[in-house]
Amino acid sequence: MNSNIKGAGLQELYDALIRLVNNKPERIEKGFKISLRTVALEAGKDPSLIRKDRDIYQHLIADIERYAAFQREKSAKKNGQVAELKARIAKLRSEAERFEDLWKAALARELFLLEQLDEYEHRWKKYTNVVDFVPNGSPA
Repeated sequence: MNSNIKGAGLQELYDALIRLVNNKPERIEKGFKISLRTVALEAGKDPSLIRKDRDIYQHLIADIERYAAFQREKSAKKNGQVAELKARIAKLRSEAERFEDLWKAALARELFLLEQLDEYEHRWKKYTNVVDFVPNGSPA
């Protein structure tokens, strides 16, 4: 029996549409955009025969167009969210780099101050009347 004769296989086409909407196709790869062609391929039908018999398949075609529009809207929304997240990541990376630069500058200041302190301690040790103060019982 030829399933491509007028009206035949309508349930198979609707089942294929539902599988594509749920992103669980059986005959084509996941992620395809919903269209008359992909629904027909998923159902194992010839897309040109469905186009020829628009009167018979008008409700199916309307449903396919509605789901395709929904998929495009969802995709656009997702792309917007992805762009927003990428911008946020870029901002956070630049902020992290700024903090890293501030941290390195603080470390450099600390090292400079430690060197200065060491230099002053060596100068003071030259004088005999300056002694290190170590409290009693201190391990140092």
